[in-house]
Amino acid sequence: MKKLLSTLLALTLVASLASCGDSKDSSSGKSDTSSSSSSEKTDDAEETSLSEEESAKAFKELAGTYYVTGYSSSEELPEKFEDMYAYQDLINEEGVTISENGILHIEGEDYQLLAQKIEGDSQDENKPYSIIFSVKGCGFSIENYEEKKTAAKKDYEGFAVLKYEGHPYYTNDEGTIIIATPLSISYSIKGNTTAPISLSLSKEKPERNYKKQMSEEEQSEIFANLAGSYTFSGYTENSDHEIERYKDLSDDDMGKIFESDPVTISESGLLHFDGKDYQLEIQETDDNKVLLSVEGSGFSLREYKNEFGFYVGSEDYFGVAIVNASIDDTTSSIDLKFKEADSGWYCLTFSFAHDNQ
Repeated sequence: MKKLLSTLLALTLVASLASCGDSKDSSSGKSDTSSSSSSEKTDDAEETSLSEEESAKAFKELAGTYYVTGYSSSEELPEKFEDMYAYQDLINEEGVTISENGILHIEGEDYQLLAQKIEGDSQDENKPYSIIFSVKGCGFSIENYEEKKTAAKKDYEGFAVLKYEGHPYYTNDEGTIIIATPLSISYSIKGNTTAPISLSLSKEKPERNYKKQMSEEEQSEIFANLAGSYTFSGYTENSDHEIERYKDLSDDDMGKIFESDPVTISESGLLHFDGKDYQLEIQETDDNKVLLSVEGSGFSLREYKNEFGFYVGSEDYFGVAIVNASIDDTTSSIDLKFKEADSGWYCLTFSFAHDNQ
């Protein structure tokens, strides 16, 4: 169930993240200004059937600065892509640039692109229009790419194919509306010729995934805003569990648990919930939203993000694991994510409203 949910959620992110390339391969198409050209460093002599005029026009259309907004992968990611959210933040600090002479700049390295094929009519926005580019030196062949989905030679690792969709929204001959990723770049893994990793790129810079560290003063202010008592407002069983105290209760029955022993948060960040105290730690903020974890729960912000918010603590931990808080001028509320000791994912969500609002 968890694996299925994770897979489905990963698919929904395909149109919103991205990936990268290895800079150490001597057969890569990096632009080298200090020695011989990149074409002289490769064993294969890749060509393009497009004229110089067609290539120049394609590069001019593609030129600009882009940012990683998403990714897709058909297999396990290499080590540098294990935390795609951190990788996205790193790449987006500088951005990805493509010059009018076809130089791709990503991860601080330059790669020479080759315009391989132009498909469709650029003037008819109701029809597909795309341009396929390859990285010089990767061993790309347009015939193999179209027939076998081969993007690079087997011993190559790095960026290989870039696909530009000039009309990402169009209607096909059957009348179906097609939505394509405007710009994507594929990364090939050594031993695999199909480039199983694809990064989505956009000219709109997304917000950081990992927020900057807060000062002690900022954290104290957040705890001061959260401090006080809370009234139970509902709960959700997010998955099957064997916690008898909370199993299959009505909202009224659940509310009675917290009537005589109210939920509170102190100005030092101590959460009191159902007879037990938990020390909260602020993980990050986003506008009026605050994510807090419980000290000792085994929480990992990396795992939390890469598991799309389901992972909240180590498998042997039992109790409240994270708190999602909402703070604004009129209302404040918290959602407590509770887990049992056989999974890293939460099974219950308890909702509370601040009594002072």
